[in-house]
Amino acid sequence: MPSNSHLVNPDLIKIRRLFTTPLDRLQYPDAERLNTDLKTIITTRMAQDRCGAQRSNDGGWQSAIFHDWGEEASDALVKFAKAFAVQMTAVHSEQYGLAESSFEWKLNAWANVNTAGHSNALHGHPGAFWSGVYWVDAGGREDDPTVCHR
Repeated sequence: MPSNSHLVNPDLIKIRRLFTTPLDRLQYPDAERLNTDLKTIITTRMAQDRCGAQRSNDGGWQSAIFHDWGEEASDALVKFAKAFAVQMTAVHSEQYGLAESSFEWKLNAWANVNTAGHSNALHGHPGAFWSGVYWVDAGGREDDPTVCHR
């Protein structure tokens, strides 16, 4: 696993300006290994808690809070997300001439598993400085462009 100071390479971050909200994206280094581990962990959690949490999910399964699972893979993803947030805050602060601030990040994270016909309802994250999504498995579309997504 990379050290803290090298988790996020700012040269690899892709920024798109969508309306007034930036969309920043970055691939996790060694994502294939992380995704395999996360998929195993999430599948196990789903089997243990068949109903899951009911928040924004319309069908499918949603976990309880993810960031305190204490698994190596989930901890690695949380560490990476925080490093990414720090880097993006610095990038955007610099761009707009703001003083860079030091934040103690508070994280709320969960896992969603959706299959055909499932979705997540429109929802907000009030008070969030950053919101993020990490795709463990996009359902096959990346491998087969004929797969339909609604």
